[in-house]
Amino acid sequence: MNYWIYSIEECEKAFGIQTSLPRAKQISMLAKQQLIFQLEQEGLSFDTTIAVGEKGKPFFLYNQGLHFSISHTKDHIAFAIDTRSVGIDIEQQRPYKPALVSRFFHSDEYAFIDSLLPEQQAEAFTRLWTLKEAAVKCTGTGISGEFDQFAILPAKVGQQPDYTKLTVQGKDPYPTLNLSSLYIEKYNLYLALCTL
Repeated sequence: MNYWIYSIEECEKAFGIQTSLPRAKQISMLAKQQLIFQLEQEGLSFDTTIAVGEKGKPFFLYNQGLHFSISHTKDHIAFAIDTRSVGIDIEQQRPYKPALVSRFFHSDEYAFIDSLLPEQQAEAFTRLWTLKEAAVKCTGTGISGEFDQFAILPAKVGQQPDYTKLTVQGKDPYPTLNLSSLYIEKYNLYLALCTL
């Protein structure tokens, strides 16, 4: 799997800004343009028409052997490509909101975050959110019906969460997911990647 992160400012300089579109659509268009440009840089040349599956997962219409996923914040775009189904998510650290976690997360994840020291909770929440987003993007299920149906739990070494050792609980395909969580210091972003 390969992934890339670009500032939206870089993409705007490279591709221009479509000012007639709402900002979210501008960013989405920039992300797709940057993805296609990156594929060309990698020597991959094919019809890059993008279609959307019934649950909203985008795919290359004429190259279903190459999978991609896109994520963005207000300042950055990230995307991943792989020969397997892939999901990516990026976020800046968010404050821990117990009500949001109890509503959307699996109860074991809520208990895990709640067991941490207060100064660890925002990072844990952000990392688990990005991991779960990457997982539902990879599987194509989306947030709406599945987010609380599986749990991603880091190991704990003493009081410290170990985000390099993740356990996934839930129905198939969730236990078979390959997940990783990274902090990208250069951009001050948390990044999660997932493949089947």
